[in-house]
Amino acid sequence: MRNVNGGILVIGFPRSPRRRSSRDSRLLVRVVRAEQNPDKQRGKNPPTPPKITKKLLQPDEGQSEEEALRRRRKKRRLRQQVNLQKEGIAHKFAHAVELYTQAIELNPDNAGYYRRGAAYLSMGKFKEALKDFQQVKRIRPNDPDATKKLKECEKAVMKLKFEEAIAVKDHERRSVAEPIDYHSIVVGSEYTGARIEGDVVTLDFIKKMMDDFKNQKSLHKRYAFQIVLQAREMLRALPTLVDITVPDGHHFTVCGDVHGQFYDLLNIFELNGLPSDENPYLFNGDFVDRGSFSVEIILTLFAFKCMSPSAIHLARGNHESKSMNKIYGFEGEVKSKLNDTFVELFAEAFCCLPLAHVINEKIFVVHGGLFSVDGVKLSDIRAIDRFCEPPEEGLMCELLWSDPQPNLGRGPSKRGVGLSFGADVTKRFLQENGLELVVRSHEVKDEGYEVEHDGKLITVFSAPNYCDQMANKGAFLKFKAPEMKPEAISFSAVSQKYKSGDIPIMGNIMEACVQRKEEAKAEAAGKPEKAEPNQGLDFVGGCEEADEGDGGGGSCGDTKEGRVRVKVVLRKQELEWLLMHCREDGGKALEELLMGIHHSRKGLNQYQNHHDRGWRPALDSIMEIPELQTVES
Repeated sequence: MRNVNGGILVIGFPRSPRRRSSRDSRLLVRVVRAEQNPDKQRGKNPPTPPKITKKLLQPDEGQSEEEALRRRRKKRRLRQQVNLQKEGIAHKFAHAVELYTQAIELNPDNAGYYRRGAAYLSMGKFKEALKDFQQVKRIRPNDPDATKKLKECEKAVMKLKFEEAIAVKDHERRSVAEPIDYHSIVVGSEYTGARIEGDVVTLDFIKKMMDDFKNQKSLHKRYAFQIVLQAREMLRALPTLVDITVPDGHHFTVCGDVHGQFYDLLNIFELNGLPSDENPYLFNGDFVDRGSFSVEIILTLFAFKCMSPSAIHLARGNHESKSMNKIYGFEGEVKSKLNDTFVELFAEAFCCLPLAHVINEKIFVVHGGLFSVDGVKLSDIRAIDRFCEPPEEGLMCELLWSDPQPNLGRGPSKRGVGLSFGADVTKRFLQENGLELVVRSHEVKDEGYEVEHDGKLITVFSAPNYCDQMANKGAFLKFKAPEMKPEAISFSAVSQKYKSGDIPIMGNIMEACVQRKEEAKAEAAGKPEKAEPNQGLDFVGGCEEADEGDGGGGSCGDTKEGRVRVKVVLRKQELEWLLMHCREDGGKALEELLMGIHHSRKGLNQYQNHHDRGWRPALDSIMEIPELQTVES
């Protein structure tokens, strides 16, 4: 395993007990997150990457064919790793596919087909993987690993074909909304929360509902059904690309990702006013997931949409999809706070969200970014059939997933889906469509926003202190007609008022641990004690996005497959220190800390079974704390 800055490409040769000599035919590839600056930690400078040429693939004199083959593969493997270190971006399977495609072009008879097939297989692209393993089988018909992989792909492709054959077509599928009659749901006298009188959602109701949410009270399912069903019908009637007109002298506000941070949404409304026809908003996707109050966020935004469709506009983000909601928390939150029916109902409503907006024929607003090809017109976006789950490629995928890059041209996405695009791509798109500015979200920014591409593109992100740990500011953009010049307003995070059991407890542990390390550093007069190997534990959870694209400078990364790691080392003595202070604060704080570590341990056990078993000694050491053993029992 070789670490490189920003990511690692782990390339290994698993030995077969029957054929230990044929290492080159069973190359596996997996891409994981790496430690920052590992070469610096080892006291070494990154080696200068030699250029890979066709000459390196030729046999050397005085070597057997097998030895030459093994030597050439080792050279190329090392050069690929060094190139990855130099580039600092290729840490996703898509990058591995690109590298192996280049290797195949240089030498069609090498093991690149196996490696690329393994990468495709890890990405769930079974049809592409099947083609590569079929080629490997033709080159090495007696290779047992290739045979095993080929059979695995054949079964997966057969399963996909079977599912396609028995699947109900979208236009024939019955909507989960059809049998729901919210009028028939009885609201008992014991319910003291907000109520909708009749079929009209009013501002008084929304204010009462937000106040209840602020005090951790729930909305009755009868009114939740009404809000989601009414919003779904309004969104369904909208075009895929919505044109917005702001009259002269009026202003318009664009917000980025809010990701379930309800108290920060309330802060935006306090700073900028509630949505109304005179104070309209556009929320640019990613309303849910990550934060603990996604249900409260989406019900509030949908309620404003029901109250006044022109007061608030909603765009789809990459997290408004079933696959992301299953991985990043919204599905579980909905089941806990409402019921299973709402999971499907929200999924249908998300499929009705528009994909992009154009304000005053000048400003193009989209969650992700631009496209893999030039010449895309606004009419092409209007023609997209958006009433589906986001595909893995094409215009809809790129609108939701793409990111800007500092270099010109286009490049592979660090997320493994979508692409990265440069300032020249942005400039051409604006010129071809008579526009002046691209506004997008999708990435954490330190100040909540960032101006890029020679002022032609602005990223806005409205979830401050993202995941309770990123320490970023949030921001929103204000435009005033007719000039429509952007004014960015940054704001800091407010306290997310969690109840016991609601908070992702790791956020508190991280914060306390940082405080403890600062105190320890002061005590040691600038000479902190170094952690010994296997005395700490890497907790996994929480954060997306310097993913939302490494723009925020954090240590985390998001892919469509949901591989996210946020690293903080908690040593046993630090946990004991936290326990001591929680005992002084009272039983509730201690209970939350213990349960948080307990649930983190459960998640780590599942993670390490498939990934890194090296965490076991550290985990067992921490679990020696008596009070944690009590919780486990």
